[in-house]
Amino acid sequence: MFKLIIASILISFLVGCSVAMPMRVHKPNPYGFCTTCVFYMPGLVEDVLAMIAQGEDTSSCQSTCDSFTSSEEIMVCLQVCKKVGITDFISLIKENPDPIYACQYGDECITNPDIPTASVTVGVKPTQAPKGTTFTASGDYTVNEPLMIGSVAWNVTNAAGKVIFSDSKLVTNVAVGITYPVTFQFLGSSTGTFEANVAICSGTCGSVHSVYIDSFTTSFLVTK
Repeated sequence: MFKLIIASILISFLVGCSVAMPMRVHKPNPYGFCTTCVFYMPGLVEDVLAMIAQGEDTSSCQSTCDSFTSSEEIMVCLQVCKKVGITDFISLIKENPDPIYACQYGDECITNPDIPTASVTVGVKPTQAPKGTTFTASGDYTVNEPLMIGSVAWNVTNAAGKVIFSDSKLVTNVAVGITYPVTFQFLGSSTGTFEANVAICSGTCGSVHSVYIDSFTTSFLVTK
């Protein structure tokens, strides 16, 4: 059993999507509320699904959203629900969408008009060291065309291809030609060959509505 204990994650960068709902035509909204929407959407989806399962009143936006205790969650719920209508809102929630796609569907986050090109690199130091060593993965990404919204994801896998650790970050309004760093550290507590990967996506990396723009993988060895 391989186990990596994450020592620290240091990310510097600016910061979408899910299942079978059709994409709508979206209007540009301020990035500030987009990030708020994305932050509160997971809890909102969970709460509405619970309401549906318990047979509570979800016949209108008001009856659905007013049941929440968080004022921010109520605000996000009402804004998205009123824009798409209660029928589409409940259908969207039942798909259990990823938060970025749900917020795009509700016109709270901008949708990329085109898929940009980008470059990603990552390296690990040391490349080989005994168990107990702290390894540092340092990478960066640069977009060649505007990326309105997307994500950067990073993970570590073992020799069998099993993901030991993964995380991601929302990125919005990523500037063209600017190099953004990605750095994370971890303690190698088991021996073997591991891979560190960093990827940038249009949308949420790994969701059915996302597109991988570029990724880079490097390997390192933990010895006895």
